[in-house]
Amino acid sequence: MRDVLSVRQGDLSKVFPSMFSEDYPKPLVANFIDVAARDLAEAGAPLPSFNCSANNMVSDAQRKAADTRTRIANYYVSYSNLSLQNYKNADWYNTYGMTIGMVEMDYEDNNPRMRLLDPTGCYPEMDRFGRTISLSQLIVSDADTIAAQYPEFAEAILKKNNFQP
Repeated sequence: MRDVLSVRQGDLSKVFPSMFSEDYPKPLVANFIDVAARDLAEAGAPLPSFNCSANNMVSDAQRKAADTRTRIANYYVSYSNLSLQNYKNADWYNTYGMTIGMVEMDYEDNNPRMRLLDPTGCYPEMDRFGRTISLSQLIVSDADTIAAQYPEFAEAILKKNNFQP
């Protein structure tokens, strides 16, 4: 992932030290790679439609319940701002070949919030059927910043790092 990120950021000599000559300057090649990746991500970014249905929608009550579930699902997608998040997500998927998302409870608004994560530094553990068992995410930051991002774990983070506020 670090090599791919270096190429996308224009530091090709880090990954391929002897590949470029004066005829093909590395910033031009790196810019072309980045622009092509972003264009491909733009094409894959629009979200699909979310529709719920029942097994047997013969009665008005079943249709109404399915319609209610569809409205709830679309509200959660809208509340989480997934349509904007998906532009970066499509780029990450094309670049790293993996999409990582999580659902968290937003206790202030009492709604679930879906977030799409940058897969750089993420290590999923899969079972033999391809199902995710766990996910480890490497976050490089100071304890104060992480505690502010995860206030429900702030005490444990600051205590673990011997930080005195």
